[in-house]
Amino acid sequence: MLVWFLTIGILGVSSLYYNPGVLKGLNPYYAYKLLAEYPGGFWLLGAIFLCTTGAEGLYSDMDTAGRKNIRISWVFVKVMLLLIILDRERG
Repeated sequence: MLVWFLTIGILGVSSLYYNPGVLKGLNPYYAYKLLAEYPGGFWLLGAIFLCTTGAEGLYSDMDTAGRKNIRISWVFVKVMLLLIILDRERG
């Protein structure tokens, strides 16, 4: 999982170099605009929701990994997912 999410993050960071303007996409206004004006916006936000809830599987390892490791993992996963979303904006 570490390699997968690290790869996603590297792709996102490399995309930021070419188009830093995609950081505007973190503004909630653009999420509203996406839903209001883009026909497939609802499905796109649904896919993002599924990615973050899929990361919820980290909690199944709470006994083994411990609470601190899970919290660190969540921060890492969320950042990597944001970076890949930004990469998709460029592409």
